[in-house]
Amino acid sequence: MDNSILLISDLAFEYKLGPKIHFPNFEMKAGEHSLLLGDSGSGKSTLLNLIAGFSKPLQGEVRIQHQSIYQLQGSGRDKFRAQQIGFIFQEAHFLKNLTVMENIQLAQSLAGFETDKEAIERLLNYLQIGDKKKAFPHELSRGQLQRVAIARALINKPALLIADEPTASLDDNNTTLVLNLLLDTAQQYGSTLLIATHDKRVKDSFSNTIQLNNLQR
Repeated sequence: MDNSILLISDLAFEYKLGPKIHFPNFEMKAGEHSLLLGDSGSGKSTLLNLIAGFSKPLQGEVRIQHQSIYQLQGSGRDKFRAQQIGFIFQEAHFLKNLTVMENIQLAQSLAGFETDKEAIERLLNYLQIGDKKKAFPHELSRGQLQRVAIARALINKPALLIADEPTASLDDNNTTLVLNLLLDTAQQYGSTLLIATHDKRVKDSFSNTIQLNNLQR
């Protein structure tokens, strides 16, 4: 049985009045956690937007769980994205007037799932922030917010978990802690992890690396 999670083929993007960017072909299979490595300006953010279907390519295809993301339209694409992809951004963005529990419940709703408080509590407890479920975002430390972001990204057990620059501005010790947390939690919840970063300290933790270099042609 083919356990392909993400397939990128013949993908290119062009900004208005800008350069054409070509991306390497690659495939991620279930459990093959991978690193998307490239310097600033190499196209990492553009590629993540293409994978998520936020942007449309000049050419090529992105398949997630064998589904071509660009064949989906409107609300169908939004729902598929919410179900199959979890995002962890460098800066976590939450609705300030909602509690931790309510922010994560919203992620369930956007995916078309019934809200499940028990599942959320189990995940928050696993991440050692179960006591923060009724807290508002402004009441949490940066480290706690990052754990809530991980919980929100994983609550729907997505096939693909994308973390964008999760170790930026962290010292070596905290970089190791965050990486271990992401890898362990992704493994626990059955998601395959793709980390996009320019942080070369992360490289030793991954055997699968996609290098973005000199993509503009």
